[in-house]
Amino acid sequence: MFGPLNGHLRTSSKRLGAPLTHGNPPAEHTAAMAISNLAGLTAQLASLGEDTFVALFYVDIRNLRSINRIAGAETGDATIAAVLETIQAWAGPKGVCRRLWSNEFVAAKAIDHTQESIDQASDLRDRLAALRFPTPVGHSPIATA
Repeated sequence: MFGPLNGHLRTSSKRLGAPLTHGNPPAEHTAAMAISNLAGLTAQLASLGEDTFVALFYVDIRNLRSINRIAGAETGDATIAAVLETIQAWAGPKGVCRRLWSNEFVAAKAIDHTQESIDQASDLRDRLAALRFPTPVGHSPIATA
């Protein structure tokens, strides 16, 4: 399921590719990070070419704060990494996968026609729905929107 931009939960204060850490960075750091992440996303999308049809999806990890409380911050970080890895695998080497914020990602890939975007959405949803995180009583699904 893919939904509107929402969710302001934060586990990490680092950009994509940097080690995950916990805590709330200073406001000027988060603003600079947001601008940097959006600039990177814009550059990646532009690299697909202006005449390319693209399926573009926003992915939000739901209830990340609860995952941190139930299973610990390391599990929260592993959840973020698993979602990112899953989206990168879906996008492939020519697609776009960008972590915008703590639990928010954008994924895009070139498509041939609009029906393919529906098929790609289903494929991405199924891949994300298969992810689980460990809890004291077993494994629970990672909810994404």
